[in-house]
Amino acid sequence: RRAKERAEFLRDNEVIPEGVTKCLGRSDPGPFVAELEPGETQPALVNNLFVAPLFQHEPSPNDFLLTVPKQGSGLVATEGSFDEFANTTQVPPPEGKRPPEPVRVVVQPFPKTLYTVGQTEPKQRVMYPNSKELRDFQSSFIAFQIAKEMERTRGDDEEEIEINFIKDIMFKNTNLTAQQLKARLKEIGEMNHDNRWSLSADYEGLDSLGSKFTPEEVCAHESHQAAVRRLQDVGIFELHQGKDVLQNVRVTVKFMSTNVAAMERRLKELKRRKERFSGSIALDERAKKLYALYIKTCDYMEAEVAKAKRELKVARFIQEEISIAPWNTTNDMIDVHREGSNNLLTLTGIGDPSGRSEGFAFIRELEKPKREAYA
Repeated sequence: RRAKERAEFLRDNEVIPEGVTKCLGRSDPGPFVAELEPGETQPALVNNLFVAPLFQHEPSPNDFLLTVPKQGSGLVATEGSFDEFANTTQVPPPEGKRPPEPVRVVVQPFPKTLYTVGQTEPKQRVMYPNSKELRDFQSSFIAFQIAKEMERTRGDDEEEIEINFIKDIMFKNTNLTAQQLKARLKEIGEMNHDNRWSLSADYEGLDSLGSKFTPEEVCAHESHQAAVRRLQDVGIFELHQGKDVLQNVRVTVKFMSTNVAAMERRLKELKRRKERFSGSIALDERAKKLYALYIKTCDYMEAEVAKAKRELKVARFIQEEISIAPWNTTNDMIDVHREGSNNLLTLTGIGDPSGRSEGFAFIRELEKPKREAYA
């Protein structure tokens, strides 16, 4: 039945010349967050890392591509385009200074087939910080990189390498310790003398080491490392460690928000009581002392409320930064959309990559929307 439906669809609908056409059945889930209507055709860029919609554009006859090559790239002018452009863009140099180098460009015809790529939707999970998946990947990846460097220097006069070279040069921007690197070194090499290492006799080879991880996992690890660095740049060093951090931060923000609301209600009540005394013309000594106490208490509470609001603002900032970390967005997206979880995605708000409600936010909803009751 499905083969018949597919044949009828391909007969009645225009098939895209590029790529492979896949016909979805009525119960088959679509590849995107958005739904496809029956009979609708949508080109897509699909791989093991992500899926993204494609949109073909017809270029205008007057469109062209202008490229500015890097200096010293070896590109040469064709049909005098460099010289003509240089003559029209030269500016007289300031007095006493050398004239600037002419701007060299490459002008090419516009491609006849042009596609723009929409928002990418992840298919590969990014590892959580300090998780078993991350440690397992790093174990295999580090051993592969060290073995690759050792094979490169095999046969040289200085075939052996030092642990300090591995730690300070090869893995300079990581927090790997010498003990962790030594553990990986023992899997592929042996220490000869003066703390120098070389490949062992039973070394299994680069192909065997490289088969323990996939290119998609390498990309996910790079995304993880970039996000960790971004969090550190904004001052978040420890809160991103662990899998349940986001949920804990959300609970903390909710508690702090409730606490600020309670403090504001208390301050409002204190000000109301203080106004009772300020409206009186004559006050006895006891009332004057009580009035002065209310003034002092209100000033103290105002300072505490302002402090609590600042702390709440910082906590919300931390929550937002952790919410858009790739290990949260990719896992939420895959759990909810691709594996049929009962949760929902926010789709709007923080996490929208466009910043203007033109994209989807892959962040899990905290609470399910309540159904309206009808009489």
